[in-house]
Amino acid sequence: MRNLYYLFIIILLTACAKEKVARIADLSTDFELKDVKMYFDSAVVNKKNTLTKQTLDSKSDMVPDWSKSDKSRSSQYEVFEIPVSTRDKKLTMYTIGLSRKQDDILRFKYSFSRMIIYRNINGVVDSKIITYIPDESYINKYSATLSKNLFSALQRNFTGFLEYKNMEGKVTRLLRIESGDVIKDYKIGEESKTSDRNDRSTMGILSCTTICTPIFGEICAGPGGPGTGVDEDWQCWTTVVGENCIPYCDGGGDGPTPGGGDGNGLPADVTNNVTDPCVSAGVNSVMSNSKNAKGIMADIIHKFDANHKVNVVISERQNMNSAPGEVYRTTFDPNTQVFTAYVSLQNGHFANTTQESLASVLIHEFVHAYLSFMNQHTLNNHNELASNYVNPMAEYLKSTYGLNDTAAYGLAWAGVSDSDTMKNATDDTAFQLGDTGATATKAQLNGEASKYNDHEFFNQGTQLCP
Repeated sequence: MRNLYYLFIIILLTACAKEKVARIADLSTDFELKDVKMYFDSAVVNKKNTLTKQTLDSKSDMVPDWSKSDKSRSSQYEVFEIPVSTRDKKLTMYTIGLSRKQDDILRFKYSFSRMIIYRNINGVVDSKIITYIPDESYINKYSATLSKNLFSALQRNFTGFLEYKNMEGKVTRLLRIESGDVIKDYKIGEESKTSDRNDRSTMGILSCTTICTPIFGEICAGPGGPGTGVDEDWQCWTTVVGENCIPYCDGGGDGPTPGGGDGNGLPADVTNNVTDPCVSAGVNSVMSNSKNAKGIMADIIHKFDANHKVNVVISERQNMNSAPGEVYRTTFDPNTQVFTAYVSLQNGHFANTTQESLASVLIHEFVHAYLSFMNQHTLNNHNELASNYVNPMAEYLKSTYGLNDTAAYGLAWAGVSDSDTMKNATDDTAFQLGDTGATATKAQLNGEASKYNDHEFFNQGTQLCP
């Protein structure tokens, strides 16, 4: 119920004033949702209760929907993106760099905010509010799928702005996105008191331009008051409620940058030099799937992505003994401290195989590369793979591609057929399938693996090159 002619301006985050808090986390443990919730309760909710001068329920000001959290990793961060509902809404409709006038009321209607809580490679945990502000042209074509954009995976056609705010409600960074790619990264300086749209200033070595942009909010008016009247008698409309004059500085801001949009999803430290278009697309697909895979296997992949001193280059060539894949060379540059592993796929091997088979080969070679890096660059480590990595490789294939236990373990063991364990086994030797309690013989494992290596004959799995 509302007071007579009371104007209620909805404000998104500025009511949530709090000092910025960062926490140091233990890097030896996984960054999990329970850690994110603990950070939110201690660094956001409790701090706000201490700092606010108003008697408000902080959790009602910004309520996370933990059940819809999305976790991702990038080269420097582990990020949880959490939808939040707020009782207030107030947004800046940015126009910097746009060539035509935008329908700001439409953009306001379709804009939305989410909270990200992230941990960097040094263990520091921090948070931001990310607001997605789509362009009018994007809304007209893709409004139905707008909510499918994630910080970890922007849709390829998303065009607009991403605004970063700290928990005090201060804008710290602004990204211009076109077709899913970041084309401009602005660091936001201290708020300017001038409204001169062409003011030029220098902040340190950064070149900054102060631009004034309208702030839109929703205003409601109508009869009634607390305990009286009905909401249906009220009218609400969107209008300009203020103006932001903010210095936009070249050089970019801090914090994680959204993923997706580039069409291949490759981690920054993996270079795909495969020339066969079909196999190359398969490599991109495997690596994109690996970024969101669960378990130990994903952690191995992310050690490359999170460490800019490790690079992997994938190409095609004639491998030794025509092996489907191999790490044929490693280099270490003492000046740059960069370790590079060169992975080759066997020419022509994958013409009639499956995505699952290619995935098993690539993951196998990535583990080789990882072990080569960790074990003083020793490449002959199939026994170590057999002892320690068959289970996580199989679990990766199960969770990412939905393979049954025998098929997943068959493909994982196929890569280490020359290990002592496999060489000493007979066709009737039983192998444990992880912690499922089930077993499969060596012959059964080999039989299941072969089905994914010859799609034309067995029609099993997803054909790589139809």
